[in-house]
Amino acid sequence: MSNADLKELRPVLSFFGGPEVRGADGVAIKLTPTQEALLTLIWGHEDSGISRRRAIGLLWEEDDTAKARHRLSQVLHELHARVALHPVDQSGDDVLMAAIRTVPSDLTEFRSALGAGALQRALAVESRGFATLLRRIPSEGFEDWLAGKRVGLRRELREAAANAWDAHHPRGEWRHAREAAEVLHILGPNNEGAVAKVIEARAMTGGFEAAEAAFTAHAEEVGGFEHVSADTRALIDRVRRLAGDRDIGAPRDSQAPPLLVGRTENLQTARGALDRVRRGGFHFVLLEGESGVGKTRLLEEIRKEAHIKGFRCLLARAVELEYRIPLNPLVDALSHPEVGRHLRELDDPWRAVIAAILPHLPPGIERSEVPPIAESSLSRRLYDAFWMLFTRIAEDEPTLLFIDDLQWADATTIAVLQFVQRRWGKGSLGVICSVRPDLVSDGAGTEKYITGADGLDVTRIPVEDLTPVHARALVHALSDGALDSATTDRLCALGGHNPFYLIELTRDHLAGHLHLPALPSDAPIIPISIRQLVDPRLEALSERAAYALSILAVWGRWAKLADLAAVARVSAEAVVGLVEELEQHRLVGVDRNQVRIAHELFRGTVYHRLSEARRAVLHRNV
Repeated sequence: MSNADLKELRPVLSFFGGPEVRGADGVAIKLTPTQEALLTLIWGHEDSGISRRRAIGLLWEEDDTAKARHRLSQVLHELHARVALHPVDQSGDDVLMAAIRTVPSDLTEFRSALGAGALQRALAVESRGFATLLRRIPSEGFEDWLAGKRVGLRRELREAAANAWDAHHPRGEWRHAREAAEVLHILGPNNEGAVAKVIEARAMTGGFEAAEAAFTAHAEEVGGFEHVSADTRALIDRVRRLAGDRDIGAPRDSQAPPLLVGRTENLQTARGALDRVRRGGFHFVLLEGESGVGKTRLLEEIRKEAHIKGFRCLLARAVELEYRIPLNPLVDALSHPEVGRHLRELDDPWRAVIAAILPHLPPGIERSEVPPIAESSLSRRLYDAFWMLFTRIAEDEPTLLFIDDLQWADATTIAVLQFVQRRWGKGSLGVICSVRPDLVSDGAGTEKYITGADGLDVTRIPVEDLTPVHARALVHALSDGALDSATTDRLCALGGHNPFYLIELTRDHLAGHLHLPALPSDAPIIPISIRQLVDPRLEALSERAAYALSILAVWGRWAKLADLAAVARVSAEAVVGLVEELEQHRLVGVDRNQVRIAHELFRGTVYHRLSEARRAVLHRNV
């Protein structure tokens, strides 16, 4: 008989929600209660096996006599005959389960899932309960053994989940960490440590409502919010604030952020810098890379982790069209609601200097006259004012200032940051920036950060294209494994391993908007032009939607729908239709009542397609 024939004849054993034996035809094989108990007992001891003496004692509470051994052998013989293939082996005085590869069982499936780290699959098996439908418990000793077996299986699953959390959580591998946290939470719903883990993991993977639900259920279980530990209450408060923030440069939309792959080393370096900030002092981190390589995505991941860990996060974004406006990024950062309290506590003239540059004053602060500050002749008071304000903020709580696209920061902003860093005394402050070195001009303040010309301590993190392995992993994740190897290879070749290109190419291909050219096997890997991605979308737009997109390209940042309607000279209802059309072509993202072009590469492409005359008119209108 061939191996294939043997496989077809093998029975299948189910112990979780069992025991049950099904033949190759899927029909359940009837066993006596004693046969069920013996099968459960033998397989439940797994590789260690069970001696005949112990089996006799647990089954019949009898001594190990010749009569008892004969009775055991008779039950084994009948069991073998009933299931066609031997589910047990006999070795010396022990009775062992058959080799795992010989007789399939869900106990084998459970072990395989644990070994592969497939915790949810292992949980699905274990949750059915080991031998829960056993028709008769033959003895008290058997009952004690069975209870211990069930506890042991659950303990193994819990330990595997805890080990997975310890492995993935420090590395920021949040999807895997969440799987571990979810299992720990199910196994210990009243364990506050498990509740905290699942809240953190759900929040870090975008499941803010699920995180809130876990907290609410825990609060109800312990008798009310006031009975939840202070640490868990602080955690959910941070999650709520994070849920209320919009992402740096990335709108909220229906698509979850793509899987972050190939950035483990970058994240580890950034976490090391954050640890140094938490211990006290000033630290500057610079993420460097070309456009589309994933700097903003990485910056956002760092920010989310920092927020959950208890850092106050101030957000700013430098914009190309506003790079001549002094202190524009810092003004954005000072809009954080907690900054107003610290600003009110500053003495004059420092408070007045800061207040003079803010377009909107926090409650309780009045604007007073100060001499104008020109970029060519900066006031020392301005530097001191920011230094004092940041010191006060950082002494109150570890604080991080995130600035995306530092290459567009004005000279005043750079000068202030350098001044603060040189004179930093106490408090925990980190500045985390992304920058495109190719757009930084010689002699600029940002260029000094990159070259180290000013002697300031900077942690530089180069963010490069993905490796071939990680590029394939990203395409695989985006397509849920639906693309074959040849298609994945062509997408990676066209995208040149640039994450943004890969994301857009894969999504367009899956949506049927991109026909992949056939590539010779020895074709060089050349990144596809971004215009090949954008042009088909632009050509499909109506004239009015294209005009709205041009306005957004000139605007360069989030625009309120009402403001866009005013500039486009359309009604509020009409502008919603235009934005929906742009959203349909994945050119913009919407965050409540705001809209912006989805990516800087898209914005730049649209902007540079405009004629000089059109740009001038739109700049005037904006």
